Parts: sequence; structure tokens; C-alpha cells
Amino acid sequence: MQVDSNIVETYIVGKDGFIVALCEALGIPGLIDEELSAHYGRIPDVAYGTLAMVMMVNMCHHHRSIYEVREYYEYADLEGLFHHPMTLHADSFDS
Repeated sequence: MQVDSNIVETYIVGKDGFIVALCEALGIPGLIDEELSAHYGRIPDVAYGTLAMVMMVNMCHHHRSIYEVREYYEYADLEGLFHHPMTLHADSFDS
């Protein structure tokens, strides 16, 4: 069942949400996007700054190995947490 994001607002409370809010307040995703994004070529499906936050939340919260990141976020609301449209099965998680 798909939930209409115009009707339901999600709130993430806990360590994950705190880490994301802290990163956003410090401007870390924008800085990473600015430094890593190419001015030519394919635009990534998920911004590099958002992917960095995905990794930072994992490192700061559960310390899972890189191959276990998919399992860590299996039941998470990724769009609500990272404020970016993404799914667990996005191509960016496969590379």
C-alpha cells in the first residue's frame, strides 16, 4: 500500500533522526554534494551528501559492516529520515 505524502507527515525520533538533523544543520550534505558532484555526466539518483548521511547514521548508531547496510535500513522510512525520495532497492545501494 502506497501512502500519499501530502496526507501523512512522518517524524523520525531517535538517534538516526538526531544524526541526520545534525548533519543538515551543519550543512554537511551540501558540502559533500558541492565537492563530489560532476558538472557533466549522469546525475546520481541519490545525492552524494544523502548517501554520506546514510553511511554516517550507520557508523554512529549501529556500526554495521558495509555489506550489512541494506539489512540495517530494511524496515526504515528512508524518505522520512533522509528527506530525499529513495528506496532500499535503489541502484545507488547496489554499487
